[in-house]
Amino acid sequence: MDKKTAGSWLIHHSSKLQGVNNPLSFEKTLVAGKAGILLSAISADTERTISTEKVNALGMV
Repeated sequence: MDKKTAGSWLIHHSSKLQGVNNPLSFEKTLVAGKAGILLSAISADTERTISTEKVNALGMV
């Protein structure tokens, strides 16, 4: 699996884990997916900084 496909898989599955009763069983997948979402948001923005509010909102995804 190439890196882009693996990243997409992690982000997709971390979103699905939001509905799981005990997501801590999949903690590494959840953390990797959230990190991917955050990195994607940062790289998509032309600003050099990201607000605390935006980081907190992305962390809740």
